[in-house]
Amino acid sequence: MNRSQVEKSETFMKHLGKWFILLWFISLSLISVFSFLLVLFFFTEPEIEVFTTSVSPSGKWELTVETALPSAAFAPQEMFVYVKKKGNYFRKFLINFEIANDGASLTQDNCNVIWKNKKSIEIAILRCIGEEQNYMEYTIKLEN
Repeated sequence: MNRSQVEKSETFMKHLGKWFILLWFISLSLISVFSFLLVLFFFTEPEIEVFTTSVSPSGKWELTVETALPSAAFAPQEMFVYVKKKGNYFRKFLINFEIANDGASLTQDNCNVIWKNKKSIEIAILRCIGEEQNYMEYTIKLEN
């Protein structure tokens, strides 16, 4: 090897070392960011809030719909439905479902409760709709 080839080889190795350090730094940065996002989105408890509460016409039953706020933008919101009889401290979990509203916050227009009476049975009809799915209806029969 002559002198010019040795100089070219040394220059190449210096550039290669700089690129290696740069790629190593970028890789560590990306791993850190993805690790933070993983912890943020998958290991944090969602915030639960009461979306709507409806009391039967007789006043014997209370239907509560709660929502878990989405952990990411444009993610569907999970809804939980509970029922409680008047005078009882504990409530009973009935169903859960998701509403996709194209990233917009849910409003009272997305879910409503209609009550009907049939003899000794009260019927709660929960109707829900989102921007990205069909109309959903849940019929809940509650005996007095």
